[in-house]
Amino acid sequence: MARTKNGEIPMGIFHITLRADMTELEDALQRKTARQYWLAGVLAASTVTLLAVFSYTWLNFDSLYDPYLSAYPRVSTVFSPINMTVIGIVSLANGIAFLCLKRAQERLALVAFMLISHSDSSLLKSAYPPLLPSFLSAAGLPEAYSLSSLKKMNMRHFLVTSAPINRTIARNKNEWIALSKAMVSRS
Repeated sequence: MARTKNGEIPMGIFHITLRADMTELEDALQRKTARQYWLAGVLAASTVTLLAVFSYTWLNFDSLYDPYLSAYPRVSTVFSPINMTVIGIVSLANGIAFLCLKRAQERLALVAFMLISHSDSSLLKSAYPPLLPSFLSAAGLPEAYSLSSLKKMNMRHFLVTSAPINRTIARNKNEWIALSKAMVSRS
C-alpha cells in the first residue's frame, strides 16, 4: 500500500489510517473496526433500498401487475425482474460485506495466535497472566495446553474459532496491545 508523507496508510472511504509505528495486532484491530463500520453502512443502505423498492411496488401494484397477468398477482409483482435484480444486488453487497468482516476477524485471530506462539512463556505468565488461559479457552483448548504444542497446531483451527477469539481480544484489548508492543520492543 502507498503511504502518505507522514507514514500513514489510507483505508478506504472511512478515512481510517494506519500509523507506521502500529503493531500488527493494532493494524488487525483497526481493520476489523473499519469492516464493522462498512458492514453497518451496507446494511443500512440495503434496508433503505429494500424499503424503497417494496414501497414502490406496493404503491404502483396495478401498473406493475399489468404485464404479468398471472394466476398469482402478488407473487408475480413482488418477484418481478426489477425487484429480483435489486434483491440480488443487495444480497451480493451484504454477502461481500459479511465476507470482508469474517476475513478481518480471521486475520485478527491469526495475529493473536502468532503473538501468543512467538512470545516467551515467562513474559506471558508474569506480565499478562489472563491472556493465555483466555485465548486457549476461546480456541477450545484446555488451559493446561503447552506453548510448544500450541506452536505445532494447524492455523486452520484458529480460523474456525475466530469469533470466540475475537471476543476474548475485545475483552482484554489493552492487555493484548501492550503484549504486542512488548513483543515488538523485544525484537
